[in-house]
Amino acid sequence: PENAARWEREARPYGNVTVTRAGSVNEWIAAADAVVHFNCTTGVEAFLQETPAVAYRPSPSETYEAALPKGVSLQAFCRDETVSLLERIVGGREDVPGDRTRAEWRALARDYITALDGPLAGDRIVEALRAAPGPRSRRRSAAERLGLWKREAWPSVARRFERPPAGEARFEAAKFPGLAAEEVNACAAELRAVSGRFERVRIDLWKHGCFRIVQE
Repeated sequence: PENAARWEREARPYGNVTVTRAGSVNEWIAAADAVVHFNCTTGVEAFLQETPAVAYRPSPSETYEAALPKGVSLQAFCRDETVSLLERIVGGREDVPGDRTRAEWRALARDYITALDGPLAGDRIVEALRAAPGPRSRRRSAAERLGLWKREAWPSVARRFERPPAGEARFEAAKFPGLAAEEVNACAAELRAVSGRFERVRIDLWKHGCFRIVQE
């Protein structure tokens, strides 16, 4: 897993640099003049929030780099080029990226993201669920029930007996330490405040970090 201590040590001489994992990255992006990333979905999130992003690519790799994060970012291949781009963006001396570049990024993003225009992704998901056929009333045969269990239940049972490497487990815990019902409901309250929607929505903890969202 990535060692935060290394970043803290590198940033220590600079009084204007902070290393933190606090809060949502979306809030940091919204407050930033620019974002620097390497092969990270942060670049995609910055694009969606219309915050200029610089993809730092000192060792370009078509094998290991995803197409979208670098494709919707300005690209820099060395330290000096990165600094120069950031100075142009933050200094506001010119429109970076320009309108033509934004249009090209948007065309690329459409290959990966559906809800760039029109209804929100959440609304589309709800409509798709409403249109989905209901549960089958026919009783499944024993063979069908066994096949369903093998596909859906067995993988989760098997994972309970697997012990991931300690480093991998720490990395996953650092990326996603889990959610409490209070945190999810706090997010729902913020959505209500900014959208005027979801007044009759209740969110309860179901199991294993999953939540049940109910319209009352």
